[in-house]
Amino acid sequence: MSKICIVGAFDRYNYGDILFPIVIEKYIKDNLKDELKDSPIEFYALKDTDLTNIKGVKTKNIKHLKNDVKDGNNIIIIAGGDVLPVRIFHAFSDLIENKIINKLMNQTIRVFGTSIYDKFLINYYDLSSKFPWIIKNDDSNIKNYVFYNAVGASSIYKLPHNDLEVMKGLLEKSDYISVRDLKSKENLNNIGIKPLVYPDSAIIMSELFSDEFLLENTTQEVKNYISESSGFICLQLNMYSLKGNEERVVSEIEQLIKETKLKLVLLPIGKANNHNDLDALRIIKSKLNLDAYLPENLNIYDVMYLIAKSNLFIGTSLHGNITAISFGVPHIGLNKDIEKLDYFLKCWDIEEIDGCINIDEINKSAQKILRIDRKKLLKKRDDLIRLSNENFQKMFSIKR
Repeated sequence: MSKICIVGAFDRYNYGDILFPIVIEKYIKDNLKDELKDSPIEFYALKDTDLTNIKGVKTKNIKHLKNDVKDGNNIIIIAGGDVLPVRIFHAFSDLIENKIINKLMNQTIRVFGTSIYDKFLINYYDLSSKFPWIIKNDDSNIKNYVFYNAVGASSIYKLPHNDLEVMKGLLEKSDYISVRDLKSKENLNNIGIKPLVYPDSAIIMSELFSDEFLLENTTQEVKNYISESSGFICLQLNMYSLKGNEERVVSEIEQLIKETKLKLVLLPIGKANNHNDLDALRIIKSKLNLDAYLPENLNIYDVMYLIAKSNLFIGTSLHGNITAISFGVPHIGLNKDIEKLDYFLKCWDIEEIDGCINIDEINKSAQKILRIDRKKLLKKRDDLIRLSNENFQKMFSIKR
């Protein structure tokens, strides 16, 4: 029986990355009716990890992938996310939790560049290039199927020409490519690759995970907070966006809470290196002149359920906003510099939400968005879920 190998950065606590494998696995089990439904599913990342304690998955080191599919007739799915521009050094450094080691590595690359690390890591992980999430479809007679599932490529225009040529050569041999926004499509078109455009696959989460399921998989602390609350706003922010903006964020949020009389949840979504939501939200909490709930030990369904039951989500996280869209919750994308979020919202959201906003617009934008008819948000949600299901159907129809 053919194997389904799902590939991505599932080995770190970053909400969006952990969503992809559980969404795809659930879709396969619920929707595929042929032999693929019973195919063994394995997950691959940069290291062997078990994140089932936060409702994630167990992953195998990606260096085992080539050997695991050597007999052919398997499906390899690059699960989603902003994966195409990622270089191996940066993916690897995101996993290093020791701040001293991280600092030393960054000092080294400022002098020597990343090439010395790239060569070692390419060899160690048995990769085809410095792009760990672009999987080479072997030229031999052994046929596997390589699918790119609504991936992000909005920033590849920043890459050197030589890197784009490598990327093109690898992508040309794949069997199915869909990207999650028009900018990603434009960028790939510019190097001769013609992908389809579909919403990020996580958009279907509200269809896959019912209220009953979420209640069963949510911690008691979060269930208690939601049941006892008469309404709340979720705020999420990373350190990159907070730095230098602490006072403005606090001022805008305090004014918003005062005017809406809603409670405030400070929601950490990305705890991996280069996200550091928890550090940012601790700073905000220390400066607020109001009570705020900052849960520090959340599983994936805690995050999903808090957003689903909120009155408004505000954040820099693409998948925080996608979760809000999926459950028809009013939402605001923060920070116009976060291109992948800005492009996604401009591509797929309702007309009243035209991309990201600046921090000093939080209160004003929130007041406007809270007045939007919920039916409009739910209709948009239904349209995007239909498109995402179409993407899955087309992708899995390749191997029949």
